[in-house]
Amino acid sequence: MTKIIEFIAPKEYLDHEEKIVYPEPIKLHMSDWYKKLKTSWEYPTVKSCIPFLESMTTGYALKVPQEMEIIVKNDKMEIRLPRNASMFEDLIEPHNPIKTPKGYACLFMPPLNVEKKDYEILSGIVDTDTFPMYVNFPFKMTGKSKKVTLKKGEVFAQCIPYKKESWSLKVRANKDSKRVQKLKKIFFFSYIIDNYKKIVWNKQRWN
Repeated sequence: MTKIIEFIAPKEYLDHEEKIVYPEPIKLHMSDWYKKLKTSWEYPTVKSCIPFLESMTTGYALKVPQEMEIIVKNDKMEIRLPRNASMFEDLIEPHNPIKTPKGYACLFMPPLNVEKKDYEILSGIVDTDTFPMYVNFPFKMTGKSKKVTLKKGEVFAQCIPYKKESWSLKVRANKDSKRVQKLKKIFFFSYIIDNYKKIVWNKQRWN
């Protein structure tokens, strides 16, 4: 059964704000460099790597709700908002709180495998099934620039909901004989291309 994640905002905000700032499946925001990349049997690239692809299409994109500037001066950081910004918290994090089904949390991180920016949020996990407050997104400056403009609608975070479960680590020897290991390898590489995609991949859908 499909799970639901809710991004909650004031009704007045939803009635008037542009949808370019709404959270969306992050698969809609693939990097241009990846889109332009080619791959073939003769010259394979990361474009044919499903694990790499899935890291960029898993979860949801969180966006900057309004244009803002980050200015670093004398080791101090200043955030400049539009002059009509009346309530800092509501405008910076309008699609908050974030709610997931019972037993599910969210991992928040910088978007995976994208072009580096001059800033990035610090990764964190929030129990969004029970946490009733706004999720904060602390960030750090990563480039040399002392002034960075965040555009309205720009993706600043990747949100991945997941089920919280307990795990235990175990290290063991491979029980398969060398013959069986070889047969598994032959079976896995039985297609010319897309072996992982055709044999292993259990594709998730993010809508």
